[in-house]
Amino acid sequence: MAKLVYSWWFLSFLLILVSRIEAHSVTYDPSFTHECLSTPLKPQYNGGIIINPELNEKLNGWIVSGDASAALGESCDGNNYIITSKRKQSIFSQKLFLEENKLYTFSAWVQVSNGNDADVAAIIKTSTYSQSPGAVIGREGCWSMLKGGFVVNVTGPADLYFELGVQFGDILEGEVVLVEEMTILTEEKRRVIGT
Repeated sequence: MAKLVYSWWFLSFLLILVSRIEAHSVTYDPSFTHECLSTPLKPQYNGGIIINPELNEKLNGWIVSGDASAALGESCDGNNYIITSKRKQSIFSQKLFLEENKLYTFSAWVQVSNGNDADVAAIIKTSTYSQSPGAVIGREGCWSMLKGGFVVNVTGPADLYFELGVQFGDILEGEVVLVEEMTILTEEKRRVIGT
């Protein structure tokens, strides 16, 4: 009888523990489209840990540094985006605080406006290393979804930024999502100067 009561208590404790874990987790959104869309979809996870993911507060939370200049634009359908120009490298970022060994998911919408397809990569940089959680081929006139995931090896600040894999051209970056299992949303036009 004592073993039965002990087993019942242990099973109840385990069930409560598991249900508490589920209550604090974020359900992964597996949706992905390889189609190039005329309008980017809303950010997953309502923006996750990203500050001002839809740019409703202008550039609040986003950093433009180096030789780049930035302005806020709005498409005819009301979608906000950041226009960066006069720069030689990607210096459009957001500072994040990430935890070691925690899984983060990432998604973004990107568009290239120079007429040529171009590789676009998201980069996460910590104090010890940098990695790309995902990349996509950006196309002119439509939005491509960039999605991936990553784990960092150190707890602390990190920078999220974007790289364009061509020597010249413009790029628009839309809906970016980083979820603590992370979401990010922004639209950005970039000018990359050729050599």
